[in-house]
Amino acid sequence: MKRTLLLLTSVSLLTAVSAQNVLITENFDGYPAGQDITTLNPTYFGVWPGGGGAPTSTTYAHSGANSVEFVATTAAGGPGDVLLLLGDQTVGSYILSWWMYIPTGKGGYFNIQHTEDVTTPSFAAEVIFADGGTIGGMANNVAIAGTYAQDTWFQVNLFIDLDNVTASFLIDLTPVATWPFNTETDGAVGPNQLGAIDFYSYGGGAPTLGEFYIDDVSYIHLSTIGVEETARAESFSVYPVPSSNSLTIANNGSNAAAQWRLLDMSGREVMTSTALVMPGSQTVADISGLATGTYTMELTHGGMRERHAVVRN
Repeated sequence: MKRTLLLLTSVSLLTAVSAQNVLITENFDGYPAGQDITTLNPTYFGVWPGGGGAPTSTTYAHSGANSVEFVATTAAGGPGDVLLLLGDQTVGSYILSWWMYIPTGKGGYFNIQHTEDVTTPSFAAEVIFADGGTIGGMANNVAIAGTYAQDTWFQVNLFIDLDNVTASFLIDLTPVATWPFNTETDGAVGPNQLGAIDFYSYGGGAPTLGEFYIDDVSYIHLSTIGVEETARAESFSVYPVPSSNSLTIANNGSNAAAQWRLLDMSGREVMTSTALVMPGSQTVADISGLATGTYTMELTHGGMRERHAVVRN
């Protein structure tokens, strides 16, 4: 369902966590081609009221053989209007990503809903991928402006930190926009809740038709349980996020010195501290040698463990 559009920029996921809980991982390869994904997997996917489903497809795939295709039959969009159901989350931090393909001459669209039940929609953001490789949209009454590449797969990254009421949108880990998540696209106050992503087969309007494909969806919750079942949020700050070269790790609220280590998304340690982060001080970690991607900074201090999402772009 198209409406008016929204804005996002850099990532700020400074939340104390002890684990990454994968809520959804889907590459669509376990389904027969040509069938509606909302029928094949109604747990993850629903239909916008009055809209239609979207079929699995072998036309393009980021991995394996299948993706899900959204092909419009008119410039106004539709029939594909599919909700990725995210659970009406009200606390915690979440990393959501998927790969997207848009052919030359076509466009694409998605929006973020505050609620899974969209009988009365609550738009947190709207994003249009126009033909020619430009991105438009709206969030908190601020226009989105960015770029993407047509005729190739690119990754959409969303970082939603409900505890700190922030959201960020990136393309291939390049920041596009950031905004306070408890707002509607027109800037009005909205619920600080993560409900759904709506994929709509729309391409920006006449003369451009919508046609896009999604694959390799990932939805991760960064939980908030410490080593001893307690964790003090934001005892440390880790910034800037995203970063190309270095991270500053600041001990803001812990009375204990901290060790840190950096983990990739598989949980493998890729870096570790060479010096303790003392109370009231900070240290700098050189991450220029790491591959681009999402990592977890784990800090251990005074019998507690705290984790922060880190992105190298």
